[in-house]
Amino acid sequence: MDLPVTILHIDREYQISYWIIRDKVKITSRVTLPQAIELLKSIEFNLILSEPHNLAILHESPKADGLKE
Repeated sequence: MDLPVTILHIDREYQISYWIIRDKVKITSRVTLPQAIELLKSIEFNLILSEPHNLAILHESPKADGLKE
């Protein structure tokens, strides 16, 4: 079983969603701004996408070299 990929997405209307992708299954949840702030405090996202800012922040994991254990 692969580790989940976590993504925080802010769309053009500033609607925020939290994505979890694991074993080819994507789970999406809409969150409020206060909820997103709490998530940012507690979760290290693999990717944060902000369409209004035309910005993507990618967290470099130790396995970024493509090797699996």
